[in-house]
Amino acid sequence: MKTREFAFAAVLLTACSVSSFIMTYPSKSKPMRLMTAKKVGEDNVIKPQSTRQPDSELSNSNELPSQPTNLWTRPLSYAVLNWGFTEPRFSSRYNYMKSDGTFKCRKCGTVLYESEKKYDSGSGWPSFTEGVGSNVVKKPRDFTGRFEIVCGNCGGHLGHQFPDGPSKAMGGTGWRHCVNGAALDFKEEKVE
Repeated sequence: MKTREFAFAAVLLTACSVSSFIMTYPSKSKPMRLMTAKKVGEDNVIKPQSTRQPDSELSNSNELPSQPTNLWTRPLSYAVLNWGFTEPRFSSRYNYMKSDGTFKCRKCGTVLYESEKKYDSGSGWPSFTEGVGSNVVKKPRDFTGRFEIVCGNCGGHLGHQFPDGPSKAMGGTGWRHCVNGAALDFKEEKVE
């Protein structure tokens, strides 16, 4: 990686760690407006005018988008999916999630994992025993002996695969898919 790209990545990660705590996501019906400039009077003095809606009009920050999102609005997701970065341990909202549904790629919307295959590995990242069909692709080992896993559709980096998952006798595959929550979107499905 070139020095300039590395510096940009370092700034992006710093911004990600700060923005992930203060970001709120607007609802689809009422988009968040940012600062705008407006000309005032004959002297053409530009004064900033805030048109941001009050927080009470924004949706709950825990609401998850149902469509693949613009990755530029979520810098950590962009860094994980495109550059192979790793989110901090225990920072994902999906780490302890127990809801029924499917986990999709945040970049392209492909279904990657089912909630039945998710378990708590204690690693600090959402862990799964296996992916859905060929939607999760395993790449060759890296220098640490682990496998990289990527989305089979768009090639976005998801995380790594380790041989320390639940055994077949326990209903697993023997593999642990350790996935960055920033690379996933969740769609809840009601079980009747």
